Amino acid sequence: MKLQCPKCSNPMSAPDNAAGMTVQCPSCTHQFTAGGTPQAKVVGPGAAEARRSCPLCQQPVAAGAVKCPHCKGVIGTVQCPACAEAIPADAAVCPRCNSAVQPQVASGAAYASGPGAPANKIVCGLLAILVPIGIHRFLMGYPGIGVAQLLLSFCFIGCIWSWIDGILILTDNLKMADGRPLVS
Repeated sequence: MKLQCPKCSNPMSAPDNAAGMTVQCPSCTHQFTAGGTPQAKVVGPGAAEARRSCPLCQQPVAAGAVKCPHCKGVIGTVQCPACAEAIPADAAVCPRCNSAVQPQVASGAAYASGPGAPANKIVCGLLAILVPIGIHRFLMGYPGIGVAQLLLSFCFIGCIWSWIDGILILTDNLKMADGRPLVS
């Protein structure tokens, strides 16, 4: 499994059975829990960690996981860029230093759609087909594409593009901007 240290963003690898166990970053020696659902019983110091459910999709995730392995939603904690304190992943303001925080995914890249629940597949698909002006792309976290479709809708090319998007959405071939699937 591929991991990234939440403190220094150093990429690293761990065995697949390390999911849910405490691992140490070889670069900064920070200890953290490897994300994902454990495939083997955790023994030793990390054995007391309880599993919990993802608040977005309700699937079981390892304690301390930052990103759900099922819906790819952001959960858990991230590091405040100003004071390096571990803060809730959906925090807009750091409770320690009161600086504004852009929510981050486990890889450290910013994402546009926020940590809330994914958009509804039926709603987005029908909007794309019946109101082909790009509204569905805004709901899915693609504001740039939404603006492009809105502008192109006046010359019919945007409508065709939006209708194709609607078909792709309804056949589960188009995902949210942060990689999560749309919900049914």
